[in-house]
Amino acid sequence: MIIKSKKNRQKMFKKLGQYFSEARKSAGVSQLEVSSELGFSSPQHISNIERGLASPNFDIIRKLIKIYVLSEARVIEDMANIQKEFLRSEIRGVEYKDKPSRNRLSS
Repeated sequence: MIIKSKKNRQKMFKKLGQYFSEARKSAGVSQLEVSSELGFSSPQHISNIERGLASPNFDIIRKLIKIYVLSEARVIEDMANIQKEFLRSEIRGVEYKDKPSRNRLSS
């Protein structure tokens, strides 16, 4: 999906990052442990993903699902819901306004 608005794209990355940050914390693992599992030499890349400075590719998402012991179906649904919010903003030609999180990660 193409999010043309740079502000909306940055906000979407940040929202996805928050999602994976919550998942990591719920799993009780550190950024360093995740980095090691993914073969990174430092936790910087995980930090960048969680802060919305980088977007994880699908290979990393697949691995995070396993590391965090998440339901693949739930992650797909939650990520789709996040993207729907931004798609609505793009179609309406407005900047995305953050709403309370609707993901069910913590439920």
